[in-house]
Amino acid sequence: MLHRLSEGIATRSRWAPMKERIEVQTKKLLSRTNLRIEASVISRMKMMSQAE
Repeated sequence: MLHRLSEGIATRSRWAPMKERIEVQTKKLLSRTNLRIEASVISRMKMMSQAE
């Protein structure tokens, strides 16, 4: 029982850095996507205001 518990902790600590890396990657990707969306929205708004 105790052995299994410590084994679980070991696997979790082994997973932690990988999980963090995945989270960082996801955050980077999301912020990049958000910037792209904002840029396209802004350019669309500019085009709309020029059309008027």
